[in-house]
Amino acid sequence: MSNLKKILFLTPILFVRKIVLISVIFFVSIGILLYVLGNSSLVTKKVAEFFAPDYNLTYTQIDGNILTGIKIDNLSYKKHSLSKEITFRWNLVDLLHKELHIDKM
Repeated sequence: MSNLKKILFLTPILFVRKIVLISVIFFVSIGILLYVLGNSSLVTKKVAEFFAPDYNLTYTQIDGNILTGIKIDNLSYKKHSLSKEITFRWNLVDLLHKELHIDKM
């Protein structure tokens, strides 16, 4: 093959290879970012601060993350105490069935 034919033949293959490589790097980076954010207790606290008032929930302290479990102290609903301490872990199968199982109350 002449050099021009090689270039014309290989250019689309190299382009596709670049796109695949960039896509892999992008999705791996997104996965790592989601893992780090999901493993952050700061993110858990910020999410709870954002959503709890909408559901009339109050608490004194929240610890943990979505990967290892969350512990909520002095949980109240509409200023009525629900529990002194609640501990639960996420279970994807249960969440798909719209259920949340509490480990300790």
